[in-house]
Parts: sequence; C-alpha cells; structure tokens
Amino acid sequence: MICTMHVYICSMHTQRVAGYSAAVAALITAAACASCGGGAPPGHGPGHRSTAHRATGHGVPSAGNQASHPPAGLRAIAVAASPDPVAYSHGSIWVGHYGPDIVERINPGTGRVIARVRTGGSPIWIEGDRRWVWVANYDSATVSRINPRTNRVTATVPVGAEPEGLAIAAGSVWTSNHGDGTLSRIDERTGRRLASVHIGGQPVYLSAHGTTLWVTNSDEAAGPLHKLQKIDARTGRIVHTVSIGHQPVHAIEAYGAVWVTDYFDGAVYRLNPHTLRQTARISIGGAPDPLYPYAHRLWVGDDAGLTITPINPQANRAGPAITLPGTTRNMTSTPGSLWIAGYADSVIYQVPVR
Repeated sequence: MICTMHVYICSMHTQRVAGYSAAVAALITAAACASCGGGAPPGHGPGHRSTAHRATGHGVPSAGNQASHPPAGLRAIAVAASPDPVAYSHGSIWVGHYGPDIVERINPGTGRVIARVRTGGSPIWIEGDRRWVWVANYDSATVSRINPRTNRVTATVPVGAEPEGLAIAAGSVWTSNHGDGTLSRIDERTGRRLASVHIGGQPVYLSAHGTTLWVTNSDEAAGPLHKLQKIDARTGRIVHTVSIGHQPVHAIEAYGAVWVTDYFDGAVYRLNPHTLRQTARISIGGAPDPLYPYAHRLWVGDDAGLTITPINPQANRAGPAITLPGTTRNMTSTPGSLWIAGYADSVIYQVPVR
C-alpha cells in the first residue's frame, strides 16, 4: 500500500511543479523586484514527499465551505524551489526547501530573502526556541541547529530514519521518525542526542503542548492501523493511544481540544485532550493536511487544492475557504498575517487575517 502511494506521490509533485499559474506568475513578477538578487535561485527538481499520507484526497467540499477569492492585500514572495516547512522565529520567516536542501530567512516586512543556510537533505520541519532554529532533514536523518545571529549551522545531530516532524518540549527537541518507528530526543541546551524511543508504526508529524507530545501514526503491522499517540515529553512514555480516521496527518492541541487532520477523509477531528474521545468531526473536503491556530480560529490547508479553511473552534464549524493562486503547504504567522508555503509555485504567500 505504502509503496504504491510513494509512486503516486512522486508523480503528483512532478505534475504540480510543471509551471506557474497566470495568477501566481503575476504576483511573483511584482514580488521579485523586492526579493534579494531580483528573484529566487534557479529551480531544482520537485523533491519527493516520501510519506504515506501524500496521496490523493478523497474528500469533497462541504456545502458550508465554499471557497472565496484571494483576499485583498495578498502578497506572493518568490523563494527557492519546493518550499514546505515555514516558521516564524527570531523576527524572521524561515522556509525550508526540498531539492535545494536549504533554509531561507525572510524579512517579513520587506519580503527580502536575507540569508540562505545549507542544511541536510530535504528539510521538512522547522521550529525555533530562544537561542536556535532547529530543522529536521528527512533524507539525511539529521537535525540541523542554526544560530540565528550568524545564520550558520552550529550542530548536525543524527536521529532516526526519515524524521518527519519536530517539536520542542520539556527541555528537549524531539523528532518523529517515519522510517523506523521511533522518536529521537535531543538536549535543547547542548544539542546532544539523548535517547531513541520506540513507539512503533510509521510516525508522521508531532507537536508539543506543555509537556505533552501528540504524534500521528500509521501501523501496517499491528492495530490500530491509524492512530494518535499521546506521549509524556518528560519521560518519553506513551500515555494513551487511540484509533482515528483513515490517514491522520497533523495533530495539535489548541482551544481546549486536540485537532487532527485526516488526509483521506477530508475532515478534521476534535478530541478531548484528557480522554481522547472524539467530540466532533468537521468536513473540510479535499485533502486536509497542515493545521495552524491563529486569531481565534484553526486554519486548515488543503494539500490537494489551493485553499485554506478557517474553523470556528467554539461552533465546530468550517467557514468559507480562502482560495490562493497556487498550492498550499505549511503555515506560520506574524501579527495580522498568515504565511503559507506555495510548494509547486516556489512562493511564500502572506495572507492578511483580521
């Protein structure tokens, strides 16, 4: 099943980077004048998203989730090829790129690329703390630690195979390693690898809330097949496991609940963070992937389309989706704006949010 999906994934991204849409091209033309060197570096290959969840989305748009046009004030900033992970840290937007194997640092005010940092192979997730910017490198099975004062990698830490997610909790940097069913734990202060914790299956992404880690996982060998795992970041111990959906991708704790995107079901699930009992299912349609809490809403990106959808966490209801000129990936925020990676079009979108 997974090998078949991998073939489709590579084909899908090859098609998606074939060219720019007219709308994106127009925005990039304007943005290129403001970016350093007059534009992004030469294009590279599309990279490969070698993970089980990168496949077709089978959801369909819900009746209450009709897409709206791009918002006024939308900005598209030209960047290197295949932008995917984004994070706001140390006053900058940090963007990781498949293929080029670099992280770019962007001034959010001017949209200029102010630094390019060489990392490991296929940077897939970025998180910042008070001192460093941490990058999980999927293909090289490492974590890069960047010093934001010098824009240089100051440590490269070996972790488990195919690290897909990265989160910071309980004084440690954690990665979820898709290729060997483990979590790797790194000392946040020293950068030294402390432990490898076996959780089984094929972990996808993880997030942190206080001293809790949330991990989405798929296990072909044992049940439940698709699951959410709650882990104590102080000990690495699995606290609770619950079966969920058909392809859970991202899970975050926000607004008093745990929220999980299901790539195949076209839905977002809401769970009680203590009991892990499902309390709501919100239809999004498409292939829901990234989740991001901002401005009293939960924002959901559609990996199969061009939209981001806000969810009202009090009403458990999706609002009108916002259509972007190109494909969407991961998100971060600055005051008044969401920043979204446009993987196929080599841009970062800045979307005004009120």
